[in-house]
Amino acid sequence: MRKKLVYKCAALAIILSLLLSGCGTGKSSSVVGESLHSETLPDKTTEEETKELEKYRSLIEKYVGKAGTRYKAYDEILKWDDYYDTVACMLPSEKWLDFDGKLKVPFDVSTILSDGQTAYAYFYVPDELVVKASTGELVDICLLYAPVCHMNTPTLDIEYTFDYFLKKSNALEETLRRDDFAEEFFERYMTESDNIPVYSEGMEEKEYSEGSGKIMTLNAMELILSQPEAYEQLTEEQRITLVKRIIEREKKGDQGAFFYTPVRDNYRSFFLSCITGTLYISEGECIWEVNPWIGAIRKMDLTDEERSAAENYIRK
Repeated sequence: MRKKLVYKCAALAIILSLLLSGCGTGKSSSVVGESLHSETLPDKTTEEETKELEKYRSLIEKYVGKAGTRYKAYDEILKWDDYYDTVACMLPSEKWLDFDGKLKVPFDVSTILSDGQTAYAYFYVPDELVVKASTGELVDICLLYAPVCHMNTPTLDIEYTFDYFLKKSNALEETLRRDDFAEEFFERYMTESDNIPVYSEGMEEKEYSEGSGKIMTLNAMELILSQPEAYEQLTEEQRITLVKRIIEREKKGDQGAFFYTPVRDNYRSFFLSCITGTLYISEGECIWEVNPWIGAIRKMDLTDEERSAAENYIRK
């Protein structure tokens, strides 16, 4: 019965209690007024032929589009329009602005999430607004709709999961094009991981849904923060604080109880697994550079217990 709850709650589990801040001038990845939808799509044949020759240092470098190019989420909406009428679900700019001209989500999140086939189209922030929004606003929005239903345990499909996330959220792709996303995700991670819920047999359905949603969203943020670009954007103090919190979470492992796994045997830290590159399975399509997090962690002033936990992942 509990397993049925997991599937029933997967769509709702990702809702966080995040407040949207006012719309400000962010470090936009593209010029306001550009028609991103008119961009010519890359030649797939040429792309496939050159894949094996390319070398990537991160998932961001491989999958996030360059500034001014069309968002993956828009292509995804067009792809499924004949089946689910997804284009009609996209809301105009005026719907996304409140009386003060501030960016806001123009619908009840839980209602929209109840239809997994079209929810991401509702969450598509109009191009003219997404490029002007602050990075903090965009992080809030993409975490409200974070398609992290696969983020319970690291799998060999981590690249697919990351790419899937981008295809469902233009707010996330725009965020990851900027040079200030890491601090926004860092702040939210430290806040949300401060009180990790613990599974109990007598949990109410709502409490279970919120708890599992929080765990999956933390996993999604760990995946993003594990990227070399995030390392470069954070200060040394922030890096140490983050690593210590991640190790603390890894040692507790109690979040695994939300997903019916023997915690100590199966729980794997998304962050610590991702920085080694062992989850980046590309079937020979790319070669991963050494993640700078590895050398930094080895030089950090950690306790013996913390270092032991970290070395279980990075000593190879």
